[in-house]
Amino acid sequence: MQSKLFIANWKMQKTFAESIDFCSSNLSALKKLSAQTDTEIVLCPSFPVIYSLNEQLADTMVHVGAQNCSPYISGAYTGQVSAQSLKEIGCNYCIVGHSEQRKYENVTDKDVAMAAKNLCDQEIEPIICIGETEEQFQKNEAINALESQLDFVLSALKNTKQPITIAYEPVWAIGTGVVPESAYLKKIFQHLSAIFSNVHSGPWRLIYGGSVSEKTMSSFKDIPSLAGFLVGSASLDFPKFEKIVLLGK
Repeated sequence: MQSKLFIANWKMQKTFAESIDFCSSNLSALKKLSAQTDTEIVLCPSFPVIYSLNEQLADTMVHVGAQNCSPYISGAYTGQVSAQSLKEIGCNYCIVGHSEQRKYENVTDKDVAMAAKNLCDQEIEPIICIGETEEQFQKNEAINALESQLDFVLSALKNTKQPITIAYEPVWAIGTGVVPESAYLKKIFQHLSAIFSNVHSGPWRLIYGGSVSEKTMSSFKDIPSLAGFLVGSASLDFPKFEKIVLLGK
């Protein structure tokens, strides 16, 4: 059975020192949790702490990922970080296309696709975020919105054999404490699974993000093709994150 993927997206919630303290305070528990064959744990801190966390977690099975990657390979792009640099500091995973990046940084679908391709070229697994807005949800336009967000991705990655992860995160669910009904999730995951089964030749998996917590885990039972979770605020507190992993595996 494929292991479940649990990704902690810390966003800009922890400072350098707080990130180090999180891992040092919970090192033995993280080591035990990550050693389970049915789980795969990824911590995604801010850029400055990635290298230090990799060193700190060297004796565990915990992976360290980034929260974003440039769509460009290199060049005069102030403030951006290349896939090659992420590879050199030990990243195994990288989130791209998060709704906050799309909203605040004007990241486009094409940017997401090119960043994902750059990551695959560096043998880093991209975690590609897609999701409909509340307006699209209310108008029953979610499927069309998701397909549109995936157009460039599917084209850019059509020849890659590197693993990719698609994180379905309905924008209207992020940080609200509300998750979609089970029937709705089943419909979305079945449709996404059909797309990738028919179009993408390399390995892929589907995960869910958006108000994931120990209180909402029961909502995700029996969802076809659900291979893990992208966890936001609940991942900032280790006991809560640990409980999510134990409930969701």
